[in-house]
Amino acid sequence: MKRIFKYLLLFLLIVFSARSSFASTGFLPDSSKYKVVPEIMLFSNFHQGIGGDTHEPNFEIKRATLGCQFHVPKGFSSIIRLDVSPNQPLGQNYNMVNVYLRAMYISWKKGKFLLNTGLVDNMQHMTQQKFWGARYIFKSYLDEYRFIPAIDLGFNGRYDFLDNLSLEFGMMTGTIKDDSVSYGKYYYSLSLNYKPVKDLQMKVHSTYSFQNDDLFTIGAFVGWNIVPHLRFGAEYNAKFSPRNIMQQGASAYLIYGFLEDKLNLFARYDYLDSWCRDGFVPSWYVAGDGMALVAGCDWKVVDYVRLSINYQGWLPKLNTDIMKSYVYLNVEFRVN
Repeated sequence: MKRIFKYLLLFLLIVFSARSSFASTGFLPDSSKYKVVPEIMLFSNFHQGIGGDTHEPNFEIKRATLGCQFHVPKGFSSIIRLDVSPNQPLGQNYNMVNVYLRAMYISWKKGKFLLNTGLVDNMQHMTQQKFWGARYIFKSYLDEYRFIPAIDLGFNGRYDFLDNLSLEFGMMTGTIKDDSVSYGKYYYSLSLNYKPVKDLQMKVHSTYSFQNDDLFTIGAFVGWNIVPHLRFGAEYNAKFSPRNIMQQGASAYLIYGFLEDKLNLFARYDYLDSWCRDGFVPSWYVAGDGMALVAGCDWKVVDYVRLSINYQGWLPKLNTDIMKSYVYLNVEFRVN
């Protein structure tokens, strides 16, 4: 894994050096039309348990990605991104990492139409994640509770009917799996984004897979900038098979910004519930129903660095005596 990481760094250095050399010698006909944008992202934290059932204090590297965006004429671009995640079995250290391909796709944009194909980011949770704006602290609801795969092989795209109305669509193979998500081969997605007025944003989304016991997901999101510097977000999501199981939940949060929104106070509440027919436990079933609370402050130190001090708590539905409570110091470094 270390060798792969070193090779990627070497590759990026060669690309940037070659591009600079070509531009300076005139080999590129118009260097302004060809652009290479590096991507570096690191999420790290220190957390301290404040309850009897929480773990010992610990430093943690939650996520690191490294990649490049390549932009060429005629509306084409490409993204290659690696995810470097710690692999820390009990008693070992952070020298062991998992390196995997996080994204590799080609994009084409023409007027109001955008198409991505390859190993792509799913679109259903992107609007919510952008509005929440604190991915390095806590994931968006669909991603946090594994309602949909965050990435998959296939294609997706967007068509902007109007400046305030767009349709997202996709077809994925269902071959990308994580610890708790497993879709049948081929699933289809549709989403609709709508901004009826400047300060109000709405989205509805759905997916369907006919080869895994007719698996559906549906959801709705509302984001409202109530007054300047104060925004409110809420969403409801459900994932179900009509014959066997249902998983549903909701999320709501408030964010208030100071100092031109460089300092934000936030509070978020999540709820997760599910039921399953006796004797039937599909691979995507999440048994950990309960409630989550996240609250704290987020500070944009400079353009590339953000810090947050926050509380994160989880109250299980089945055993309310075992509540997990932590105080976190989160750090984000991002260049893209």
